[in-house]
Amino acid sequence: MSVEFRIVLEGDDAAPGRVTGADVAKLLGRVESALAKAMGHAIAKPVARKGRWRKAIEESVRYRFERVEVGSLAIVGSLPDVAIPDGALGLTGETTLGDMGLSLAMREAVHPTHDAFDVAEVWAKLGEDLAIGTRYTAFRIERVAQDGPRIARVDGAQYAQLRTFVQEHRAAAMGERRVVGQLYEGDFIRKTATLRTPRGDVEVAFDGSIEDEIYETLRHQATLIGEVTYDPRDMRALSIHARAIDRPERLDTGEFWHDEGVPITAAQTALAQDNESGPGPVHGISEAVIRKAHEGEELVVVKP
Repeated sequence: MSVEFRIVLEGDDAAPGRVTGADVAKLLGRVESALAKAMGHAIAKPVARKGRWRKAIEESVRYRFERVEVGSLAIVGSLPDVAIPDGALGLTGETTLGDMGLSLAMREAVHPTHDAFDVAEVWAKLGEDLAIGTRYTAFRIERVAQDGPRIARVDGAQYAQLRTFVQEHRAAAMGERRVVGQLYEGDFIRKTATLRTPRGDVEVAFDGSIEDEIYETLRHQATLIGEVTYDPRDMRALSIHARAIDRPERLDTGEFWHDEGVPITAAQTALAQDNESGPGPVHGISEAVIRKAHEGEELVVVKP
Protein backbone atom coordinates (compact mmCIF):
# COMPACT_ATOMS: atom_id res chain seq x y z
CA MET A 1 0.00 0.00 0.00
CA SER A 2 1.46 3.39 -1.00
CA VAL A 3 2.18 6.03 1.64
CA GLU A 4 0.51 9.41 1.13
CA PHE A 5 2.00 12.56 2.60
CA ARG A 6 1.74 16.33 2.25
CA ILE A 7 4.46 18.94 1.65
CA VAL A 8 3.24 22.32 2.85
CA LEU A 9 4.85 25.75 2.47
CA GLU A 10 3.49 28.42 4.81
CA GLY A 11 3.38 32.19 4.42
CA ASP A 12 1.68 34.98 2.51
CA ASP A 13 3.90 34.39 -0.52
CA ALA A 14 3.33 30.62 -0.46
CA ALA A 15 -0.12 30.75 -2.04
CA PRO A 16 -0.54 29.55 -5.65
CA GLY A 17 -0.16 32.55 -7.91
CA ARG A 18 2.47 34.11 -5.64
CA VAL A 19 4.94 31.33 -4.90
CA THR A 20 7.77 31.09 -7.46
CA GLY A 21 8.41 28.02 -9.59
CA ALA A 22 12.05 28.02 -8.51
CA ASP A 23 11.08 27.75 -4.85
CA VAL A 24 8.63 24.93 -5.57
CA ALA A 25 11.40 23.06 -7.42
CA LYS A 26 13.79 23.52 -4.48
CA LEU A 27 11.12 22.33 -2.05
CA LEU A 28 10.35 19.15 -3.98
CA GLY A 29 13.99 18.39 -4.77
CA ARG A 30 15.20 18.76 -1.18
CA VAL A 31 12.34 16.61 0.13
CA GLU A 32 13.31 13.84 -2.28
CA SER A 33 16.97 14.13 -1.23
CA ALA A 34 16.07 13.99 2.48
CA LEU A 35 13.90 10.92 1.89
CA ALA A 36 16.68 9.15 -0.02
CA LYS A 37 19.25 9.80 2.70
CA ALA A 38 16.81 8.71 5.41
CA MET A 39 16.09 5.48 3.55
CA GLY A 40 19.83 4.88 3.28
CA HIS A 41 20.14 5.05 7.06
CA ALA A 42 17.05 2.85 7.45
CA ILE A 43 18.72 0.01 5.53
CA ALA A 44 22.14 0.73 7.07
CA LYS A 45 23.51 1.81 3.68
CA PRO A 46 24.06 5.59 3.92
CA VAL A 47 23.71 7.43 0.63
CA ALA A 48 26.97 8.79 -0.77
CA ARG A 49 27.21 12.45 -1.76
CA LYS A 50 27.91 11.44 -5.35
CA GLY A 51 26.91 8.50 -7.47
CA ARG A 52 23.66 6.62 -8.00
CA TRP A 53 21.36 5.55 -5.21
CA ARG A 54 20.87 1.88 -4.43
CA LYS A 55 18.07 0.23 -6.38
CA ALA A 56 15.71 -0.13 -3.41
CA ILE A 57 16.13 3.54 -2.52
CA GLU A 58 15.78 4.68 -6.12
CA GLU A 59 12.52 2.73 -6.46
CA SER A 60 11.13 3.98 -3.14
CA VAL A 61 12.03 7.67 -3.25
CA ARG A 62 10.37 8.57 -6.56
CA TYR A 63 7.21 9.84 -4.97
CA ARG A 64 4.26 10.57 -7.25
CA PHE A 65 2.44 13.86 -7.44
CA GLU A 66 -1.18 13.41 -6.47
CA ARG A 67 -2.74 16.87 -6.17
CA VAL A 68 -2.39 20.45 -4.89
CA GLU A 69 -4.72 21.52 -2.10
CA VAL A 70 -6.15 25.01 -1.61
CA GLY A 71 -4.65 27.61 0.72
CA SER A 72 -0.90 27.84 1.16
CA LEU A 73 1.06 25.64 -1.20
CA ALA A 74 0.18 22.08 -0.17
CA ILE A 75 1.38 19.30 -2.45
CA VAL A 76 0.15 15.78 -1.84
CA GLY A 77 2.45 12.95 -2.89
CA SER A 78 2.62 9.20 -2.46
CA LEU A 79 5.60 6.90 -2.05
CA PRO A 80 5.78 3.59 -3.95
CA ASP A 81 5.05 0.33 -2.19
CA VAL A 82 8.54 -1.19 -1.86
CA ALA A 83 9.18 -3.90 0.73
CA ILE A 84 11.58 -3.25 3.61
CA PRO A 85 14.88 -5.06 2.87
CA ASP A 86 16.38 -7.47 5.34
CA GLY A 87 18.65 -5.79 7.88
CA ALA A 88 16.71 -2.52 8.01
CA LEU A 89 16.31 -0.60 11.24
CA GLY A 90 13.64 -1.87 13.59
CA LEU A 91 11.33 1.16 13.50
CA THR A 92 7.80 0.44 14.63
CA GLY A 93 4.69 0.71 12.52
CA GLU A 94 6.35 1.07 9.08
CA THR A 95 5.29 -1.35 6.37
CA THR A 96 7.38 -0.16 3.41
CA LEU A 97 10.82 1.32 2.84
CA GLY A 98 9.19 4.62 1.83
CA ASP A 99 7.17 4.66 5.05
CA MET A 100 10.30 4.01 7.09
CA GLY A 101 12.32 6.68 5.25
CA LEU A 102 9.54 9.24 5.64
CA SER A 103 9.33 8.63 9.40
CA LEU A 104 13.08 8.96 9.85
CA ALA A 105 13.28 12.08 7.65
CA MET A 106 10.49 13.76 9.61
CA ARG A 107 12.19 12.93 12.89
CA GLU A 108 15.48 14.45 11.76
CA ALA A 109 13.73 17.70 10.81
CA VAL A 110 12.68 18.33 14.41
CA HIS A 111 15.08 16.18 16.45
CA PRO A 112 18.34 15.92 14.46
CA THR A 113 20.88 13.25 15.38
CA HIS A 114 24.55 12.87 14.54
CA ASP A 115 23.94 9.36 13.20
CA ALA A 116 21.74 10.79 10.42
CA PHE A 117 23.48 14.14 10.13
CA ASP A 118 23.16 14.26 6.33
CA VAL A 119 19.35 14.23 6.60
CA ALA A 120 19.35 17.20 8.97
CA GLU A 121 21.80 18.90 6.62
CA VAL A 122 19.30 18.66 3.75
CA TRP A 123 16.55 20.23 5.88
CA ALA A 124 18.93 23.03 6.89
CA LYS A 125 19.76 23.65 3.22
CA LEU A 126 16.06 23.78 2.40
CA GLY A 127 15.55 26.35 5.16
CA GLU A 128 18.33 28.43 3.62
CA ASP A 129 17.04 27.99 0.06
CA LEU A 130 13.57 29.20 1.00
CA ALA A 131 14.68 31.86 3.51
CA ILE A 132 12.45 30.30 6.16
CA GLY A 133 11.52 32.88 8.77
CA THR A 134 11.95 35.70 6.26
CA ARG A 135 10.42 34.97 2.85
CA TYR A 136 8.26 32.10 4.06
CA THR A 137 6.96 31.34 7.54
CA ALA A 138 7.71 27.62 7.58
CA PHE A 139 7.60 24.35 5.69
CA ARG A 140 6.18 21.13 7.05
CA ILE A 141 5.80 17.47 6.16
CA GLU A 142 2.58 15.70 7.16
CA ARG A 143 1.33 12.13 6.97
CA VAL A 144 -1.55 10.17 8.47
CA ALA A 145 -0.49 7.12 10.46
CA GLN A 146 -2.49 4.50 12.33
CA ASP A 147 -1.90 6.33 15.60
CA GLY A 148 -2.94 9.70 14.18
CA PRO A 149 -1.40 12.49 12.08
CA ARG A 150 2.32 13.12 12.23
CA ILE A 151 3.74 16.55 11.47
CA ALA A 152 7.32 17.79 11.16
CA ARG A 153 7.33 21.60 10.97
CA VAL A 154 10.38 23.80 10.40
CA ASP A 155 9.84 27.50 11.10
CA GLY A 156 12.45 30.23 11.57
CA ALA A 157 13.40 29.09 15.06
CA GLN A 158 13.69 25.42 14.10
CA TYR A 159 15.68 26.31 10.98
CA ALA A 160 18.13 28.25 13.19
CA GLN A 161 18.51 25.17 15.43
CA LEU A 162 19.12 22.92 12.41
CA ARG A 163 21.72 25.32 11.04
CA THR A 164 23.53 25.46 14.39
CA PHE A 165 23.42 21.67 14.68
CA VAL A 166 24.92 21.26 11.19
CA GLN A 167 27.65 23.83 11.86
CA GLU A 168 28.65 22.24 15.16
CA HIS A 169 28.68 18.76 13.63
CA ARG A 170 30.90 19.89 10.77
CA ALA A 171 33.26 21.71 13.11
CA ALA A 172 33.61 18.63 15.31
CA ALA A 173 34.13 16.34 12.31
CA MET A 174 36.58 18.48 10.37
CA GLY A 175 38.19 20.74 12.92
CA GLU A 176 38.99 24.38 12.30
CA ARG A 177 40.85 25.29 9.09
CA ARG A 178 42.27 28.63 8.00
CA VAL A 179 42.97 30.08 4.56
CA VAL A 180 44.82 33.37 4.06
CA GLY A 181 44.42 35.66 1.07
CA GLN A 182 42.82 38.78 -0.38
CA LEU A 183 39.04 38.80 -0.45
CA TYR A 184 37.16 40.16 -3.48
CA GLU A 185 34.13 39.60 -5.76
CA GLY A 186 31.60 39.55 -2.91
CA ASP A 187 28.06 38.54 -3.90
CA PHE A 188 25.77 39.35 -0.99
CA ILE A 189 22.69 37.81 -2.59
CA ARG A 190 24.26 34.37 -3.10
CA LYS A 191 26.60 34.94 -0.13
CA THR A 192 29.73 34.02 -2.05
CA ALA A 193 33.11 35.61 -2.68
CA THR A 194 36.58 34.75 -3.93
CA LEU A 195 39.79 34.58 -1.92
CA ARG A 196 43.00 35.17 -3.88
CA THR A 197 45.87 33.14 -2.46
CA PRO A 198 49.44 32.43 -3.64
CA ARG A 199 48.25 28.99 -4.86
CA GLY A 200 45.21 30.23 -6.75
CA ASP A 201 41.69 31.48 -6.17
CA VAL A 202 39.52 29.84 -3.52
CA GLU A 203 35.71 29.86 -3.73
CA VAL A 204 34.13 31.29 -0.58
CA ALA A 205 30.66 30.72 0.83
CA PHE A 206 29.67 32.54 3.99
CA ASP A 207 26.80 32.76 6.45
CA GLY A 208 24.68 35.84 6.96
CA SER A 209 26.12 36.20 10.46
CA ILE A 210 29.47 37.44 9.04
CA GLU A 211 28.09 39.34 6.05
CA ASP A 212 29.11 42.74 7.44
CA GLU A 213 32.65 41.52 8.15
CA ILE A 214 32.93 40.15 4.61
CA TYR A 215 31.88 43.53 3.22
CA GLU A 216 34.40 45.42 5.35
CA THR A 217 37.20 43.01 4.39
CA LEU A 218 36.75 43.14 0.60
CA ARG A 219 39.98 44.03 -1.22
CA HIS A 220 41.98 43.50 1.98
CA GLN A 221 44.10 40.70 3.37
CA ALA A 222 42.23 38.37 5.72
CA THR A 223 42.25 34.91 7.26
CA LEU A 224 39.02 32.98 6.72
CA ILE A 225 38.14 30.30 9.25
CA GLY A 226 35.79 27.45 8.38
CA GLU A 227 35.38 24.19 6.51
CA VAL A 228 37.88 23.80 3.67
CA THR A 229 37.68 21.52 0.66
CA TYR A 230 41.05 20.50 -0.79
CA ASP A 231 42.19 19.17 -4.14
CA PRO A 232 43.29 15.59 -3.28
CA ARG A 233 46.05 15.70 -5.89
CA ASP A 234 48.07 18.56 -4.41
CA MET A 235 46.08 19.50 -1.26
CA ARG A 236 45.40 22.96 -2.65
CA ALA A 237 42.41 24.70 -1.06
CA LEU A 238 39.51 24.81 -3.53
CA SER A 239 36.70 26.24 -1.41
CA ILE A 240 35.86 27.30 2.12
CA HIS A 241 32.58 27.73 3.96
CA ALA A 242 33.64 30.63 6.15
CA ARG A 243 32.31 30.85 9.72
CA ALA A 244 34.59 33.63 10.97
CA ILE A 245 37.18 36.15 9.78
CA ASP A 246 40.47 37.05 11.43
CA ARG A 247 41.49 40.46 10.11
CA PRO A 248 44.88 42.05 10.84
CA GLU A 249 44.78 45.32 12.71
CA ARG A 250 45.39 48.34 10.51
CA LEU A 251 47.94 50.90 11.62
CA ASP A 252 46.74 54.41 12.30
CA THR A 253 49.03 56.42 10.00
CA GLY A 254 47.37 59.76 10.58
CA GLU A 255 50.13 61.17 12.82
CA PHE A 256 52.91 59.68 10.69
CA TRP A 257 51.78 61.49 7.56
CA HIS A 258 50.86 64.74 9.33
CA ASP A 259 52.44 67.70 7.57
CA GLU A 260 51.90 71.28 8.61
CA GLY A 261 53.49 72.66 5.43
CA VAL A 262 54.48 76.34 5.39
CA PRO A 263 52.26 79.41 5.51
CA ILE A 264 51.65 80.97 2.15
CA THR A 265 53.42 84.11 3.22
CA ALA A 266 56.56 82.13 4.07
CA ALA A 267 56.37 80.31 0.76
CA GLN A 268 56.05 83.56 -1.14
CA THR A 269 59.08 84.91 0.74
CA ALA A 270 61.10 81.76 -0.09
CA LEU A 271 60.23 82.04 -3.77
CA ALA A 272 61.25 85.68 -3.81
CA GLN A 273 64.63 84.78 -2.30
CA ASP A 274 65.11 82.04 -4.92
CA ASN A 275 64.83 84.63 -7.69
CA GLU A 276 67.69 86.63 -6.17
CA SER A 277 70.12 84.08 -4.70
CA GLY A 278 68.99 80.60 -5.81
CA PRO A 279 66.97 78.05 -3.91
CA GLY A 280 67.35 77.89 -0.14
CA PRO A 281 66.57 75.04 2.24
CA VAL A 282 63.21 73.29 1.93
CA HIS A 283 61.15 73.39 5.14
CA GLY A 284 58.35 70.96 4.25
CA ILE A 285 56.58 69.02 1.54
CA SER A 286 54.18 71.88 0.87
CA GLU A 287 57.07 74.26 0.21
CA ALA A 288 58.74 71.68 -2.05
CA VAL A 289 55.64 71.45 -4.22
CA ILE A 290 55.39 75.23 -4.49
CA ARG A 291 59.11 75.62 -5.25
CA LYS A 292 59.24 72.89 -7.89
CA ALA A 293 56.14 74.25 -9.56
CA HIS A 294 57.78 77.69 -9.66
CA GLU A 295 60.91 76.21 -11.26
CA GLY A 296 58.88 74.47 -13.94
CA GLU A 297 59.83 70.98 -12.77
CA GLU A 298 57.46 68.07 -12.14
CA LEU A 299 57.28 66.73 -8.61
CA VAL A 300 54.79 64.07 -7.54
CA VAL A 301 54.13 63.75 -3.84
CA VAL A 302 51.81 60.99 -2.69
CA LYS A 303 49.94 61.56 0.58
CA PRO A 304 46.89 59.73 1.98
